[in-house]
Amino acid sequence: MKRISKIAFAISLLAIITIIGCSKSDQQDVKPEQQVVQQSLVTDQINKVETQYNGGTMPAVTYLKQGDTKVETTAPESYKQLIYENSLKKIQLKSTTQWNGLAAVLEYGACTYAADEFYILLDCENSNNSTNIQGDAGATYKSNGDVFFKFCVVPLYDANGNALFKRHIAYDYAILKIGTSEPAGSIDLERYFDTEDDNDHNQLFFPVGSVNYTNTSAFAPTMIYNNADIYFHYFPKDPVNGMTQFPVSVQYHIPTDYLVFGDLNKNGYGYIWSDDEDNGNANWMRFNGQPISSSNPAPPYMIQGGSNTTLYFTRITNGAPNFYAN
Repeated sequence: MKRISKIAFAISLLAIITIIGCSKSDQQDVKPEQQVVQQSLVTDQINKVETQYNGGTMPAVTYLKQGDTKVETTAPESYKQLIYENSLKKIQLKSTTQWNGLAAVLEYGACTYAADEFYILLDCENSNNSTNIQGDAGATYKSNGDVFFKFCVVPLYDANGNALFKRHIAYDYAILKIGTSEPAGSIDLERYFDTEDDNDHNQLFFPVGSVNYTNTSAFAPTMIYNNADIYFHYFPKDPVNGMTQFPVSVQYHIPTDYLVFGDLNKNGYGYIWSDDEDNGNANWMRFNGQPISSSNPAPPYMIQGGSNTTLYFTRITNGAPNFYAN
């Protein structure tokens, strides 16, 4: 297991993305439940054309207004299966040990050290965009209809190999997976985001050093390219042997304030709603390596996904859930 010097060295390598210039919209937010959505299933072979942003004027974004009708189509399951198989090939080719022993939590106020911070930008749908954040998401925000997730890199283990993040006695939660480590008690939860097809500008960025990635598998199996394949370490609660407090440690770069994925209060309030691609949407989700289904449902109060995505979150302050923040 990595010693603390190696963990500190690995974390010191970090640096993530200058945000491409998107000004905040003054458009009124439309909550997902206010939308009138018509979905039609695409059953024929689809020809999805996806292009990437190469500079110049940013693509125009229009916003869904209350009462508007939003038409979304979904790709056939056979097409999603092809994407999944291609993702597996990329993981096998691109996975490295660089980030082993590390993960990431959502940033609240600041990371313990500046070099621990990185961003993931998801380029959401450009037409009738309804991306929304409900509650206090800390440093994560939306701009120009896109979602800017801000994270802090944290170690999974201490210098003696003891788990820092593990199952809690009372709560289910998840953190971002950025390497191939599989901490004891965790289960893989995978969400594939079919992001905007036209001039897509998904990014992974470290502000320290201004290291900017597009089309990257640097965090494989989590990969950010013209779409985003994001993995989570999901920790179901353990009422018998679970930890009683979430980890906090300056020594191990774990801030006193951060966010985990999951609605620990189970009131459905704190969430990030990502308006994903409308045309031939190919979103999918897997839990414990298998497609989400009635016999293999996604963990409740964690992620809801169809042609759009809801990610729940809860603030952790000094090792305990801070429900007032939501």
